[in-house]
Amino acid sequence: MKKRFVSLGLCVAIITCLLRVPVSAASSEQTGRDGACPVVIVRGVDLNGIYLDFGKKSQRSCIDGLNAAGIVKTLFAALAKGLFNMSMDSAVDVILKYAGGVLKGLSCDSEGDSVFDVGYYEYENAVGTYESFPYADGNEMGIIKSAVEHYGGENVYYVNYDWRADPRDVADLIAEYIDRAIAQTGSPKVNLVSASMGGVMTVAYIAEYGCAKLNKCVFLSSTFYGAKVVSELFQGKVETSPRSLYNFVLCNMGKGSASRFIIKGLERVGIFNAVSAGLNKFLSRYKQLFYDEILKECFCHTLSFWSLVLPEDYDDCVSFLFGGEGGANDAFTAKTDALRLMMEGRDALLKDAAENGGVIFSVVTTYNSAHVPLYPSAVLNGDNGLETAYMSGGAKVADYGEKLPDEILNGGSEHISPDGVIDASDCLFRNSTWFIKDGPHVGFNYGTECSDFLLWMLDYDGQATVFSDGRYPQFMRADKELALYTDVR
Repeated sequence: MKKRFVSLGLCVAIITCLLRVPVSAASSEQTGRDGACPVVIVRGVDLNGIYLDFGKKSQRSCIDGLNAAGIVKTLFAALAKGLFNMSMDSAVDVILKYAGGVLKGLSCDSEGDSVFDVGYYEYENAVGTYESFPYADGNEMGIIKSAVEHYGGENVYYVNYDWRADPRDVADLIAEYIDRAIAQTGSPKVNLVSASMGGVMTVAYIAEYGCAKLNKCVFLSSTFYGAKVVSELFQGKVETSPRSLYNFVLCNMGKGSASRFIIKGLERVGIFNAVSAGLNKFLSRYKQLFYDEILKECFCHTLSFWSLVLPEDYDDCVSFLFGGEGGANDAFTAKTDALRLMMEGRDALLKDAAENGGVIFSVVTTYNSAHVPLYPSAVLNGDNGLETAYMSGGAKVADYGEKLPDEILNGGSEHISPDGVIDASDCLFRNSTWFIKDGPHVGFNYGTECSDFLLWMLDYDGQATVFSDGRYPQFMRADKELALYTDVR
């Protein structure tokens, strides 16, 4: 019984590591730069960015109640109820009810539309026209703050949206912002910066509207190639392994030499094997309950997530989530079928935009973080959320903590990382795809060298490549302050 409750606590602790909610505000100076295209920034997922009863006194976040206090209170309540009833089922029931209550505000119906009346803040004009714009130093708001200071507030536009929506609908919104930026600035084209979920939204925009109005497009830690984590979760592949569990603990708790020594010692004596076995028994027992009460209820009709399903996994995902339900989801799967076709044609679409449409593409991704060890591909290298191989558009990437095989490392490619982890030769845009070791997801915070790097890509006359500037080679390393170093080891 003790082992079961340890497994329960570990599972909850692991899941909560995913829940990061960015919010802070600041002001920004504005100094213009003549001749630059306006910058349109398409944000990624913001868990706190959509609101129930928007514009009313009762306005609140769709995930109202998701906070450290609520998580801790629920965990203690689950442990208490489980111990009182001597039942793991009782404890899990408490946790699932809490999670379902918190997440139900994000639910979409069988058409892919929001179940609840929701809204979000829109900034239809240049951000410099809003006195109370919520500038911040981190994430997308930090990018906006840097761009406003660099290009002037009248040249920066921010596309906020309901991140659960059909990317083709968000494409319509992006088109409106681009047209408005062109009309208001007089520039014939814009520079598009697409962060995280904004990547697949940008693919949808190019698929729907073409690329004639784009000068540059920068993908930052983006989903333009899909995400293995979504593909596997939508196939019911919830499991852990000794290696992914060890990687996660080492990555998040092994920063000091002493802690690393202890964690490595635990691995040698088989602790992670034992914990993994216990956790898998727990996951196997409650997986269907989790899918029925959480994933299917809150997320299986989220169209943006379906756009991230890898085309080769699509049929298995549909079968797992909707198999045996007759034609109840036909209208919904007609939309997901269209998204699959869009992603199947993604490479040809983007290559054509670059080669024939004149769009200058740049891709920046990060690596050397372990994923939450709850799906088979959690052993892959990434940024603790998305996998580097997909964020980069097709790089060969060794599993976390490993190196590529010798036949690749000794193959003579000029696109292999000095630490032997990445071969960028197969990237869609291999000469304009950068990798930042130890960089966080969308880590281009205001006032950092990572931010300077982004502005350099936008300012560069023509196509910036990994050979253009010795300060910015294909492989770099970031420290905690997001300073960049070229000694990747």
